Formats: sequence, C-alpha cells, structure tokens
Amino acid sequence: MIHTSPRPWYKSKRFLIGFSFFVFILGGITCLILLALVHPALAEDVVKNSSYSISKLSLSPVSTKSASISITGEFNAGRTGDITFTKPVVFSVDQVDVGSVELDPINVENDKGAVDDQDKTLDIANSTALGGLVHKILTDKEVEVTGTSVVTVYVIGISRAGIGMTSPFKINGADNFASSTATASVTNTNITVTLTLQNPSSLSLSLTSISFDLSYNSAVISSLNSTSPVSISANSPTTVSLAGNLASGAAADDFKAKLAGGSVPAVLTTTSGVADGKGADWVNAGVTGINIAVTISKK
Repeated sequence: MIHTSPRPWYKSKRFLIGFSFFVFILGGITCLILLALVHPALAEDVVKNSSYSISKLSLSPVSTKSASISITGEFNAGRTGDITFTKPVVFSVDQVDVGSVELDPINVENDKGAVDDQDKTLDIANSTALGGLVHKILTDKEVEVTGTSVVTVYVIGISRAGIGMTSPFKINGADNFASSTATASVTNTNITVTLTLQNPSSLSLSLTSISFDLSYNSAVISSLNSTSPVSISANSPTTVSLAGNLASGAAADDFKAKLAGGSVPAVLTTTSGVADGKGADWVNAGVTGINIAVTISKK
C-alpha cells in the first residue's frame, strides 16, 4: 500500500478561497483608504485656480436692494467634475462686496463648463460699488471681479461638500467705447448727432435716456440729450440719436466751420444716464463721466 503525504494546509481549497477573499477585502479597504486620502485633493482641484470668462452680462435695476442679472460665459476648472453652489456667490471689487447671486450647478467636462443664460437676481450689497463696477466695465479693457462661495463637488463618483471657492470672473470692457463714430448736422444753433457706440464689452444695459457734453478744443460747446431709449448691447454697436443747441463763441463757430468742411475731432462726455426701475442711481453713476473720442462727420 502506497501512502501519500497529506496536502499542506496552505494548499487546501478552503484556505486558498479564504485567502483570496481576504486579499480581495484587504485590497478594497486599501483602495477606500487611498480614495479617502486622495479624493479631497481631487475635489479641490476642480475649483482650485478656476476662473470664469463672462461673454455676456446684462443688468437692470429692480429696487434699491436688487437688480436682475443675466450671465453667459465659460467656467475654466482644474479637472472634470460637477459643481453645486451651496451658498450664493459673493462678488467683490478691490475687496468691497458688490452683491451676491445664486448660480445654477455647473457640469465641467474636459476642464470647462458652460454658464448659459442664467437669469438671476443680484442682491445688492453696495450700490456705490455696483455703479463703480459698471463704470469700470465701460471704461477699461478688461475687468476682474472676485467671486467667493461654498460648493459641493462631485468627482469620480463621490461628492465632497463644504469646499471654499474663490475665483476671478473676467469681464471684457468697453475701453471708453473706442473706435466709436458720429455724424452731425447744424441748423442755426440746433445740432443733431447720430452716435454709433462700438461696444466690445460683455455688458448690456438699457437706458430710457442718456446725456452728453460735446467738447471741441477742450471747450464744451453743447449739451446733448438722447431722443429715444438706448439699449447698449454686449459685443455690438449701438446707435444713439442726440439733439441739443450749440453754445455761442469762437469754439462753437470753429466747430461749425470744420464740420462744414467734412469732419472734426471732438469728445463726447456722458453726463447722466436714466434707467427704468427703482434704485437706479447705480446706473447713472456707472454711465456718467465716460469720455468718448470721436471724429464727427457732416451728415
């Protein structure tokens, strides 16, 4: 009779199955531990160094404490993920809060996410700061507003809440409506001007009226008022019809003579802007004091 040695315990089927199960469980626990360590960094990477490029920004006064706002743009993130704002985004300029907006969630793919026509309410924190922001957008080439909030980020199948976000919101400016043009006609002391505002900025603003001082050789020769409502549209030219009276004096006479000859360089300076809605003082502050250099041609 031949006796065979018993199979070692570590080669038994029961042991191999049990050991495989143990390795599987251990591997799963290790993955969970690694994920718990790595996931916070992955989630924070979605909003870390993020920025918004605003292509369209429409503002309209509603009350002394709020304005309607519409935002279109692109969110540039650190990695793919979904972002949900759990607190309103507070906008500030030079560390002064302007107001806050509750933004919709953003789906980020390939490090970019769309912000499409989000029609919201801006809760105004400081109307003076809001007027200053509007003025800055209309006079500078680019404006950067800081947005702060708290978000929940969903990445690789897991949500992480309570992540602080501080991101720049970049807005194209109008640069004093550079390259704007105008035509004019003068009858006795009456002057009519058709101004074509070139607006490369992201801002849209509707006005019931707007007023300008017309200057030639550093002398104000007329105060002009719009003859109809004005809608300044983002990334588009806007035609403004103006009328007024020429002042008497050598500067006005020289202006008339040069205009009769074909064209004359001048400066139009906004002196007021009126918008529908309560609490529109920030609109007036925003549009006042803009110097628009134009060459005025004869109609």
